[in-house]
Amino acid sequence: MGEADLTEAALGSIDQNIPTINDMTYQMTSSTEVQSPVSGIVSGNRSKTNALTNNIAQDTTQTAKASQALRQAAERLQQLLGQFCLS
Repeated sequence: MGEADLTEAALGSIDQNIPTINDMTYQMTSSTEVQSPVSGIVSGNRSKTNALTNNIAQDTTQTAKASQALRQAAERLQQLLGQFCLS
C-alpha cells in the first residue's frame, strides 16, 4: 500500500466521521443554548444571595447593639430595684 492509498483511506475515514462530528457540534451548541439562560438564573440567584447575606449581616449587627442596650437597661433596672427595701 502506497502513501496515496494511506492518504485516501485516512480521508475516507474522516469523511465517514463528518456526520458524527456535525451531530456532536450540534449537541454542544444546543447544550450551550440551554445552559445560557440557566447561567443567567444562577448569576441572578447569586446576586440575590449576596444581597440577602449583606442584609443578614446588618440585621445581626443591629440585633447585637439592641441586645447590648437591653442588657444595660436590665442592669440599670436591677440597680434601681436594689434601692428599694421591702419590709
